[in-house]
Amino acid sequence: MRWLCIVAFATAAAAQDPAGSITGVVRDSISQLPVKKATVTIHQQRGNFERPPQWRSIVTDATGSFAADNLPPGTYMLQAQGDTYPVGPAGIAHKNIEVKSGQTGDRVALELVPGAAVSGRVLDEDGDPLSGCSVELMSAKNRNQGVSLRGGGITNDDGEYRHYAIPAGKYRLIARCNAAVFQARPFSAGPDPPPSQAYPPQYYPLASDIKSAQIIELAPGSEKSRLDFRMKPAAVTQVRASFSPSGADWHGHDDLQPDLFPADPSATRQFDMGGNFDSTKGTVEFQKVFPGSYVLVIASRGQNGNPIGAMQRIEVKDKPLGTTIELRPAADLNGSIQLEDTGSNKIPLNQVLVWLNPAQPGAINAVNTHAQEDGKFVLNGVLPGLWRLQVEAGNAFVKSVRLGNDDVTGRPLDLSSGAPGQLTVTMSNKTAAIRGSAPVGSVVYIENITGDSSNFRRALVGRSGEYVIEGLAPGKYRIASAEAGDQMPEEGGQEITLHEGETLNFDLKEG
Repeated sequence: MRWLCIVAFATAAAAQDPAGSITGVVRDSISQLPVKKATVTIHQQRGNFERPPQWRSIVTDATGSFAADNLPPGTYMLQAQGDTYPVGPAGIAHKNIEVKSGQTGDRVALELVPGAAVSGRVLDEDGDPLSGCSVELMSAKNRNQGVSLRGGGITNDDGEYRHYAIPAGKYRLIARCNAAVFQARPFSAGPDPPPSQAYPPQYYPLASDIKSAQIIELAPGSEKSRLDFRMKPAAVTQVRASFSPSGADWHGHDDLQPDLFPADPSATRQFDMGGNFDSTKGTVEFQKVFPGSYVLVIASRGQNGNPIGAMQRIEVKDKPLGTTIELRPAADLNGSIQLEDTGSNKIPLNQVLVWLNPAQPGAINAVNTHAQEDGKFVLNGVLPGLWRLQVEAGNAFVKSVRLGNDDVTGRPLDLSSGAPGQLTVTMSNKTAAIRGSAPVGSVVYIENITGDSSNFRRALVGRSGEYVIEGLAPGKYRIASAEAGDQMPEEGGQEITLHEGETLNFDLKEG
């Protein structure tokens, strides 16, 4: 009874602690001018049973100021965002604040880093403006890394474009135009002939491939104008594919989607490579195709019955190409997860999630399933095509993959002719770890650079000045630190190699 009274007294006392307050201002880090109408989010880091964590959202006034009263004592994370600043982590200002009982702390200053801007025009071979062209930015380090942008990426009637609020960094620019190239029409009745020329994608300023593109470095608050493109037409031809009578029945599949992808994954894709499907003749046709090697993908979404599809590599030269393609029904892929015996530290196999992601994004929907307790799984409705395997298993990594009798570890699965056998995935929980010291309040990032696409893990450095990242697959990594809320630096850091079951000690210093 005495213990209960003590607990009740402590709870009542905690509930009566006087609340505190936060006041502050949001400024532009370059001009030091106040930012009005910025959104400030105040989130309590920890709460307790009697008093749930506090969360508030406040909009700054014309002087950039904000205030929050009646806050229970504790540690709070403040984040500020502005509508004209970069989207994502690069456009967020943040700070940790300690609110004390009955007190208003020092005025908090949050500084938003302004984004950069780029602008220019897209012109045709005669110097006339091209409207409706898409001008995109891609990270100079990782072309597959998306860049969230504000502004008009599509050229207007004067061929003008402008992007703003771009996070500071290094970029390449690319213009894609689907506009028709001028073509003389025969003086005769009948339909127009198919196009003989089109505008291939162009990197700034006059490069046809990404390796020759100029890298544009953008500083916070800067603007680079007159980044103009002068598009040059190139010869195109037509591709027509007929469905083989021996393939799956295509009648009634109005949802068939044909598409062409460069056979080289690093090659640049056109503005629009979607084809036309004739549901009465069982054909697909592409009107503007540059010579080269392609993968023809046809897929249905299963809206009109069981899904069907096909994948076939084709070589396009300077004359129209006709080919026959065999549609196949979606198939089930059987597989099993095998975990190497590592003693008592085993993961429940029924918690393993298996994904198949299409090698050509957007062409086919991803497929996933959970393994059973014995490790067996079935991926239902897998369409013909190239697929990439992804396995989510907590603190375990994929050690080897076999498809039938073939070792396909680290390679796409070729299921264009159906599944050639069972998929066997061997996993190990002898993961690696990295630990060490780093600046207090920073974030330690580690990037896997072993495969053909990078992925990140991170850890927040607490008051002890130490960090730890566990559950890492063996391989090569790049490690770096950044301020809390910032993204991993595109450059710098240090390359390290982690071995199976290893714990590596690595200290990161200021700067």
